[in-house]
Amino acid sequence: MDLYYEVNGNGHPVVLLTGGADVRNWTFVASLLAKHYKVVAFDGRGTGKSPSPLEDVNHVEDLLLLLDHLEINQATLIGHSMGGQIATEFALNYPERVSKLVLLAPGLSGFSYSKEFEENMKKIHEAAPDIDKMVELLLSDSSYRVVTVSPHRNLMVQMLQAPYEPNV
Repeated sequence: MDLYYEVNGNGHPVVLLTGGADVRNWTFVASLLAKHYKVVAFDGRGTGKSPSPLEDVNHVEDLLLLLDHLEINQATLIGHSMGGQIATEFALNYPERVSKLVLLAPGLSGFSYSKEFEENMKKIHEAAPDIDKMVELLLSDSSYRVVTVSPHRNLMVQMLQAPYEPNV
């Protein structure tokens, strides 16, 4: 298994999925869940400590490989953002492997985003390759307001910048 993952706690398996961030996205939640569950958090390809993809990525199949590697037959999936999309698609493809599905602000295939969201994303992409500007624009979005005024703002900035930094 070439994906970076962390396993903590004991009990029914809970897998934490995120998109675009790494296991640090679950820093505060994972430790709480690990008091009652076996918690698996992992970095998808191209994030955190997992390798960059050399070809098209199939996140659903990567999740299946990870569960098989850890000998987990059935788990609760908790997906945030793109992780919600991955969790949903996994549940549709492998329903027997999912005991519960928890989605937090999921991205979903086939969903049409608002014009405002698409315009914000366009501005962020146009700022490339200036990573600092891209992160600044992303964090200025109202959906990040809670994070930007919290003591954990720097952690979010680090996670957003990490995929673009060498040797991270």
